[in-house]
Amino acid sequence: MSWIEIFELVIRWVLGAQFVVFGLNGFFHFFPVPKATPAMEQFLAGLYNAGPLMSLVKVIQVLCGLALLVNKAVPLALVFLGAVIFVILTVQWTFQKKQFWILIPQIFLPWFILVGTKWAIFGILW
Repeated sequence: MSWIEIFELVIRWVLGAQFVVFGLNGFFHFFPVPKATPAMEQFLAGLYNAGPLMSLVKVIQVLCGLALLVNKAVPLALVFLGAVIFVILTVQWTFQKKQFWILIPQIFLPWFILVGTKWAIFGILW
């Protein structure tokens, strides 16, 4: 096993575990929610009151995280997680710019997995 395969494996496990844990946190609330700005709280209240939207997002996070952990349908999971990561980054940038630096690894981790899987995502897109 080469170093890039080991690196891809570790990154895939970290990203997968992160999405499983934080997706499950949306249902079981085992981590406290940090204090947000009033505008962010109003935005999140609107999302949670929009019916099953946030539940669907959390289910997608858990399923795609599990797919990354068990190495099944990784490119498809990255497509769905790419949309989730984009929304997370956009909301964070819009409402809490001071804490945006925490999410910088979220921008780069999926790309490391793509390099490790030899850009297999293009097989899904084309």
